[in-house]
Amino acid sequence: MDQIMTRAPARPARGGLFLPGILLVAVASGCLGTKDEAHGSDRSAWVAVDLSAYQPPTGEGALEMLASYVMTHPFRNWLHPQEQAASRDDLVTLLEDMGLRVERQPYDDAGPYSETGENILVFVEGRNRPDAWIVLGGHMDVGESDVYGAWDNGAGIASLIELARSGATRTFNHTIVYAFFDQQEPPSGRRGSMAFVEDALGRADLVAAINPDRPALNWPCEDGLVTIGFYQNKIDAGTPGYVELRDAVLRAVDAASVPPEGRESGDLLVATTLADAESFDQVDVPNVYQSSNFRTRVGPSNVPVPFFHTPLDTVEQMEAACGGRELLTQGFQVALDVMAATLAFVDAGLEA
Repeated sequence: MDQIMTRAPARPARGGLFLPGILLVAVASGCLGTKDEAHGSDRSAWVAVDLSAYQPPTGEGALEMLASYVMTHPFRNWLHPQEQAASRDDLVTLLEDMGLRVERQPYDDAGPYSETGENILVFVEGRNRPDAWIVLGGHMDVGESDVYGAWDNGAGIASLIELARSGATRTFNHTIVYAFFDQQEPPSGRRGSMAFVEDALGRADLVAAINPDRPALNWPCEDGLVTIGFYQNKIDAGTPGYVELRDAVLRAVDAASVPPEGRESGDLLVATTLADAESFDQVDVPNVYQSSNFRTRVGPSNVPVPFFHTPLDTVEQMEAACGGRELLTQGFQVALDVMAATLAFVDAGLEA
C-alpha cells in the first residue's frame, strides 16, 4: 500500500469525509475482488494508487472559485456569444495554469440559433485502464433569464475545477475526464454533452458519468437536501453498471455522514430526465445526477422559492438560502465529498 497522507483537510462541522481513509477501508474489506474477468487484469494491482501527495478538494476552494468565476463572467449563454467565448478562454487559462492537461472540443452542431459550441475537457490519465473513462461533467452556460448563474450551474463548474485540481494530485486506475459542457440550457438543450458523448464513444470505453448540476445548497445548509438522481427504469431493467453506480453513490452519501433528513426522499430521487446525464443515459452509460435542494417555504402559499433561472441567482443569494457563508462552505464540502468518494469507489471497481 502506498503511503496515506496523515493531515486531513478542513471538514464540515456536522460531517465530512477523509477520502484516503475510504480507500483504505475499501482495500481492507476485500470488496474489490482479485480478477477483472472482462479485461483479464489482476485487480489486486488496482488499489495501489499513489496518495502520498493527495490534496483533497475543499469547500472553501470551491466557494472562492465560484465567487471569482461567476462575478467575472456573467451572461454565459448563446445570447451573449462574446461573453460566453471569453468565459471559456479564461477557464482554459485557469486550468492550464494549474498544470492540467486541457483539450478544447468545438463541435459543428451549432443549434437553431447558429450559436457556437465548445466543450472544455481536462484529462487525468489512468494507470491501469487509460482507454476507459470516468466522466465528471457539468454545464458552463446559464439560462436566458440568468445573469450570473451562481447555483445553476456556477456551483457545478466551481466544484469540477476544485475536483480537477485535487484529482491531479493522485493516480487513478481509469482515465478521469472533467468535462465542462457548453450549451445545456434551452434553447440549445444538451448540445455540448451530446457532442461529447458522440466523440467519446469513438475514443474510449465510457465506464460511468457523474453530473453535478446545482450542487452545494444541501445539508448542512438550513433545510438543505442532497439530491441524487438515478434512472430507475434502467436499474429495474438490469442495464449493466446502473445498480453498481447507484450503490457506489449511496455508499458515498453514507461516507459523507449525510443523515436521512438531509437526503432527498430519504435516499434518492427517482427521475427519468436529468439534464446532461440524459446524454449518457441515451447510450446506456451508467450515470448519476448530483444536485441540491432546499425546503425553505415562505408566504401564505407555503411553497418553496427557487431562484435559479432568474437574475437573483447569485453567490449572495446562495449564502442567504443556506444560512450564511460558513454553512455554504460546508455544503460545498459535503457535495465534493460525495462526488470524490463516488469517483473513488467507481475507479476501484464498478466493473468488478
